[in-house]
Parts: sequence; structure tokens; C-alpha cells
Amino acid sequence: NAVQVVERLLEPGRKLDAEVVIVTGGMPAEAQAQLRAVGVRTIINKVDGLAAVVEAVRRALQGRRKVA
Repeated sequence: NAVQVVERLLEPGRKLDAEVVIVTGGMPAEAQAQLRAVGVRTIINKVDGLAAVVEAVRRALQGRRKVA
């Protein structure tokens, strides 16, 4: 499931320093809460459109530039 995938992506031994953006067709509030608990800050619903996805990716990239 998505939580397990994100946990594996972000586990400390992987040294992956990335923002995880989830794009979904819809998910229960409990699943969103689980994703946020493992470090996901951005969850976009597909019905919000491609512009919302592009904006979320742009913000994630801007955040990386500030850290770098």
C-alpha cells in the first residue's frame, strides 16, 4: 500500500532526501492521516486537475532549492 511504499522510500538507510507528492483518485481520511504520519506533506486529488499537480511539484522543487 502507499504507506508502506513511502516508508521504504524515506527510511534513513536509503539516504533519499525527497519530497513525496501523492496524487490520488481519492482516499479515506485515515489513509491520508497515515501518509502524513510517515512524512507526506502533499496529497493532491486528481479531480483538482493537472494544474494542481504541477503547482505541488513546483513547490516541492522550490523547497529543495532552499535546502541545497
